[in-house]
Amino acid sequence: MHMFFWLTGLKGFHNTSIEISTLLVKVMQVGNAVTDDYHDFIGTFEYWWTQGLISDSSYRSLRVACDLGSSTHPSLHCMNALRAAQIEQGNIDPYSIFHSTLQR
Repeated sequence: MHMFFWLTGLKGFHNTSIEISTLLVKVMQVGNAVTDDYHDFIGTFEYWWTQGLISDSSYRSLRVACDLGSSTHPSLHCMNALRAAQIEQGNIDPYSIFHSTLQR
């Protein structure tokens, strides 16, 4: 959940002895938004790597192949690195790494 804040106005009351100011702020919640495609993409690789889901060499391959790329339209080299990382992860749900997988 991401929250965005922006200033909508400033109300003030000025007196010789006191000064009261109020900031008017609007808040908007956005559920699981991609706010920064580059850092979200790189953060995914770092998460996989720091949790031991991929090896050091896979992490380096992802960083080189997918650097400055888009998660929406990855390059062919990036897609190959992603495929290799997914194979390396095996049958592990990256969103729930501490629970066993469901048997179907």
